[in-house]
This record gives sequence, C-alpha cells and structure tokens, in this order.
Amino acid sequence: MTYRLLEHTADLGIEASADSLDEIFAECLRALTDCLTRLDRVVSVKTRDLDLAAPDLPQLMVDFLSEAVYLHEAEGLVLADANVAVEKTPEGWSLSGVVSGETFDIERHGLKTLIKGVTYHQLSVQSHEGKWVARIIFDI
Repeated sequence: MTYRLLEHTADLGIEASADSLDEIFAECLRALTDCLTRLDRVVSVKTRDLDLAAPDLPQLMVDFLSEAVYLHEAEGLVLADANVAVEKTPEGWSLSGVVSGETFDIERHGLKTLIKGVTYHQLSVQSHEGKWVARIIFDI
C-alpha cells in the first residue's frame, strides 16, 4: 500500500500515490478501508458497480470515497479493492467500474476508526513528477 497518514488536529488524513489515475482512486479506497478496519482481513467476495461524474478530479474523489463510506454505513460493506476507469469528459470527469469487498464483521475485521465522511479540507488529486498524488482528510 502506498499511502501515509497525515497529522491533523481533529480528523484523519491520508496522502496516497500511484502510477496511474485509475490506480490512485483504488489506492485511496484501500487507504480509507485500512483506516477503518484491518484491510488485510477483507476478502473481495461482494461487488458493486459504480458510475460517477463530477466537474473536477477532487470532487470525483470525494464522491467515490463517500460512496464507500455510504456502502459501509448503509449496507455494512467494507471494500478491499476497486477496478475503475477514470476519464476526462466534456463536462468534467467520470468514473466507472467495480468495487469489491465483504460484509463487515467487527470480530474478524476489527474497528480502527469510525469515518463519518470525506472532507474538502486540503483536498487535492494531481499529477506530480510522473505519479498521481492525492491528499484527503476524513471526518472522524
């Protein structure tokens, strides 16, 4: 996993890097899950299709990770991986693909941090020196 935790007074932040735009979204999803629970104990046995659109990449990232938080809260899922395609469109950006994981079991997965949402504070998704880098702060 290529992410690190960021120090923040009241919330929890991550900075992730990846070689491609598609992979930075998958990496941020894994980082979110690893902040929430033991990622190494999550098995990809259930999938959900996603189709999202946003005017810019940071908004698309918030929408994508917010969907993961929603799936955890509403359906009890924890997500281990994503196979997504992110594309530039005339209106902005789109993401389509599949996320995978399983039903959350606190006994087996454990709970590290309860994440309430994805914030816009210090949010960035950008290409830097041939890699994609994202910075996200979670409301806890």
